[in-house]
Formats: sequence, structure tokens, C-alpha cells
Amino acid sequence: MRVLLWLATFLGGVLGALWIGLTLQVAESSPQEASGFALGIAFGVVPYVVARAWDELAGKPARAASPRS
Repeated sequence: MRVLLWLATFLGGVLGALWIGLTLQVAESSPQEASGFALGIAFGVVPYVVARAWDELAGKPARAASPRS
């Protein structure tokens, strides 16, 4: 399940980047650009938040803190 969620995050990031590129080409006004950019970012951010939450709830061990000398 973890790999599937991170794969969805990767694909969401790629789709978001393509959406933003398309928005740059077809938007005719600033509000259209803003909404297109927000949607493009959401394609990557929402799957990332879900994948991070899954990792935390599944009890993935946290990275060990480096000892300070």
C-alpha cells in the first residue's frame, strides 16, 4: 500500500506540472492562471499528504537523530 501511495504522489506531481504548463498556454486572465496553478499544485500536494499520513499511522520508524558531540 505504501508504494502505491507514493506512486500516486509521483504521478500527481507529474500531472500537476503538466496542468500548470497547460494553464500557462491557455489562460486568458490572472484569475484563470491562479485557479489553474492552485489545481496543479493540489494534484501533487493532496496525494503527498495522504502518503505521509499513511506512513505515520502505519508506524514507520522515524529516522534516528544524529548524536551531537
